[in-house]
Amino acid sequence: MGSGAYSWVAHEVRQMLPPTIFFILSLNLIVLTVALLSDEHELSAVSHASACIGALLVGKAFLLADKLPLMNWLKDRALIVGALWSALIYFVIVFILHLAERLISAATDSKGFLFRAKADIAGFDWSLFLVVQLWFALLLIGYSVIRAAVRAIGPARIREVLLVDPDASDP
Repeated sequence: MGSGAYSWVAHEVRQMLPPTIFFILSLNLIVLTVALLSDEHELSAVSHASACIGALLVGKAFLLADKLPLMNWLKDRALIVGALWSALIYFVIVFILHLAERLISAATDSKGFLFRAKADIAGFDWSLFLVVQLWFALLLIGYSVIRAAVRAIGPARIREVLLVDPDASDP
């Protein structure tokens, strides 16, 4: 792989890393909460693996969305408006990617697409789906607001405000 391709991949991974790490932690906390609130109280390695894969999907959605001209549509508005707009676009892209993943999974199922689709529909829990989507939307909004604030204020200033003890600089 040439140095141009390597630097492009490295740049993409660096861009994808912060949202992926944030959503790995967040989605695994949602999995833990759902498991503790369920009747069985069972933690499943598959559920945590799905949360990690979901976080990678979210990281990829951030990469895709950030390249869309639509992301800059409200950039001259208040910071919160732009952050909410970004969160909405991220939510829509993640939804589309997740739906595509489910359709591909159903299409490649050994028992056939219709069998898998019927099984998914029969086992679908609307209340769990809505709760998870609400949490996910809230997490996207929070992440988008924090991301916009860091971009506006600057990472160095954020580190200074959050990590430097103000009393330590006084003589």
